[in-house]
Amino acid sequence: MDTVLLIYKIIWFIVLVVAMGGAIWLFACTLHRSIKGKDEEVTYVGKFYDKDNDCFRLMPQKHEWKDILTLIGVFFLYRLVAITLTYIIKVIFEPGYTFDITKIFYEFTKWDAHHYLSIADHWYVSEEQYLADPTKYADKEYVFLAFYPLYPIIVRLFGYVFGNLNFSAHFVSNLFFVLSIAAMYKLVRMDFKRQTAIIATLMLILSPYGFFFAFAFTESLFLFLTLMFFIMLKKENWLVAGVFGLFAALTKNFGLIFVVPYGVWLITVSCKRKYNFGKFVLRLLPGFLILAGFGIYLYINKSVSGDWFKFMEYQNNHWHNRISCPLANVVNHFSLFLNEHGSFSNKWFIWFGDVSSICFAMLACYIGCKKIPFTYTIYSLAFIFLTMTVSWLLSGPRYLLVNFPTYIALAAVSENKTWLRWTIIVGEIILGMIALVGYMTNSNVM
Repeated sequence: MDTVLLIYKIIWFIVLVVAMGGAIWLFACTLHRSIKGKDEEVTYVGKFYDKDNDCFRLMPQKHEWKDILTLIGVFFLYRLVAITLTYIIKVIFEPGYTFDITKIFYEFTKWDAHHYLSIADHWYVSEEQYLADPTKYADKEYVFLAFYPLYPIIVRLFGYVFGNLNFSAHFVSNLFFVLSIAAMYKLVRMDFKRQTAIIATLMLILSPYGFFFAFAFTESLFLFLTLMFFIMLKKENWLVAGVFGLFAALTKNFGLIFVVPYGVWLITVSCKRKYNFGKFVLRLLPGFLILAGFGIYLYINKSVSGDWFKFMEYQNNHWHNRISCPLANVVNHFSLFLNEHGSFSNKWFIWFGDVSSICFAMLACYIGCKKIPFTYTIYSLAFIFLTMTVSWLLSGPRYLLVNFPTYIALAAVSENKTWLRWTIIVGEIILGMIALVGYMTNSNVM
């Protein structure tokens, strides 16, 4: 086993070095071509904004509405069929289980979803408040300060409308995923033809862990903010892009890495448009809104607990999570998978799921690096790298679910390969059913 781990460690070390070096090389080559004005020679640059090009219009055109509405219909139909089959399996194979439609939203609510609903109900609770009346709150509710505030705030606002926070949370998640479908289609359409936009969005909908988009988790909201951020970057609307980055940084910690694509694309566009220093600085300033979003979250930590970075203490002490060496983390997860004493649920849904999802995301980066806009590739690498820094990664597949360049890369690579496209789609559906059944039967799918 030690030899296997050593080989695994060496392989990942090489992969990380190549990935970092490749990202630098990719950016340097693209920047060089942009300065020379020969963008058409590099297919992965992506199109620069042209106000006369219909693809850059935010509102879908008449011919695009049909595709978007069809994809939304596929999403709801697929979710309905998948959930129905899951309940049939539960009734057949789970002794004593009885289906109750009145409790359906509560059965969907597991793991972190409970924490978001508690924040929506009570806001953040300090340790002093909790100790003063622990019966009023969920167990150790003060540690929920480790979760970001925007999603619970929106759930709370819709809760005033529906009168039920659980229903409100599921409504918000589905609403933002419907908006994400439209945003994904529009973003891909800016650089690719109609078929690629449809396939990329379809692969997003059918993603194995895609049921999290419909449940009370932050993924659908974060995905929508991410896609709108990149749409605004493509339109060179720097201020609005910064605002979406601010909201993303208030939704998940991954929002912070938006500074990477913002800076990379700004430098590239500046070379293309030949901005002077003043114009460059003026367009750079909205990028600081992304950092401001994280600053607001730190201020919430300070106002609730008296410590700007209290969330890090809770992450470490309660969830055993801290920023750690990516190489050590992936080796640790692989060793846990090989551990013969590990439970079936942990072995396959957590440890194997984490490692395999990271490997697949890295593979998509590699095969798609010269077929999709380079900004997406660099963002994807940054996203994967941040995911790998989590020392006790329990939800890797869910985190990587919103790494949208993966789906664009798969769609672009399978554009003229029908067999490959259908292999990916069928594989997503099969793995999706396994993951959903695991989630609904209380396995460690989180």
